[in-house]
Amino acid sequence: MAQLNLVVGDVEGNTSRIIAAANQARDESRADVVMVPELAVSGYPPEDLLFHSGMRAQVARSIGRLKAEVRGITLIAATRIRRRPDLQCRSGRPRRGGAREPSKGVPPELPGLR
Repeated sequence: MAQLNLVVGDVEGNTSRIIAAANQARDESRADVVMVPELAVSGYPPEDLLFHSGMRAQVARSIGRLKAEVRGITLIAATRIRRRPDLQCRSGRPRRGGAREPSKGVPPELPGLR
């Protein structure tokens, strides 16, 4: 897990920090995988910024840059680019449409994950 000092709204700077962290993990720690915090590209918490199309476009370009520039290591990053009412994520598994099947293996004490 990369611990980074990220700035809300600084998509370009955050992307550069993520690339540098991935390269450092690969080169210095000989890591195969690096994971960055939730919404690392946009900075956390982005709040209303994600409602602006310009911000979503910057994040989408950043994802393309990460795909192009991070090599030799697997990068795990989660971000939100756009709203998709037809795509839901329940218990970490995306589902299309309105289907909300209970997930198998969810403990009964965690009903919110069903």
